Amino acid sequence: MRAVVVATVGLVALAAAGCSHPTVRALPRLPEAPVEPRQVVDAFAARLPDPLRVVNTATFEFGWQSLVVLGMTSVDAVHGTFVVVGLHPAGGVKHFEVEGDRDSIRRSFALPPLLEHGDLPAAVAEDTRRIYLDRVPARDAVSTFEDGVLRFRQPSGSGEFVYAFAGPDAALAEKSYREGEHEVWTVRYEDYRAEGGALYAATIVLEHHDYDYRLTLRLKEILS
Repeated sequence: MRAVVVATVGLVALAAAGCSHPTVRALPRLPEAPVEPRQVVDAFAARLPDPLRVVNTATFEFGWQSLVVLGMTSVDAVHGTFVVVGLHPAGGVKHFEVEGDRDSIRRSFALPPLLEHGDLPAAVAEDTRRIYLDRVPARDAVSTFEDGVLRFRQPSGSGEFVYAFAGPDAALAEKSYREGEHEVWTVRYEDYRAEGGALYAATIVLEHHDYDYRLTLRLKEILS
């Protein structure tokens, strides 16, 4: 339990942490330049599992602290809803349960230490939104192709989403949110694997550059 308390304090202290620089990663090239960029997006969207039900090992890193939980995640991308249950990786004790959609979050359970110095379940819900919802750009997003990577830019709020499609699967390799030249957060989707006609990223890394915060999800099981 002590590790959970320490980790929660670390999450609250994110605002005081120094800003980090985005991890520079060369994206794998598409096999060929797309004749019709939107076809790449549509083909990827057709292979996204919906609903999605997976078990991940989730590692939260903030400054010098870290926390590992087992996460059971269910996502209905069509309706924009999700549920996440966080369990102790060894004993299966429930740490929290949270659900939400694009506009709201509802916490149905959380161990008290997770709420004493902040709200870890709420942070998990925000990350789940960024990772699993809206994984394809809007139809009016502007596309560019450079260095073997197809990118779409989509205005949102005071900034824009940038979607990068790359690699042999022509899949979403990176999704980020930028305000001007400043990259606020980035999600990387790596090591896709196909199962049941759908694509699953075996490793997902979210970095929030303002807060020196990283979440790494490693796929353990695909639930039917």
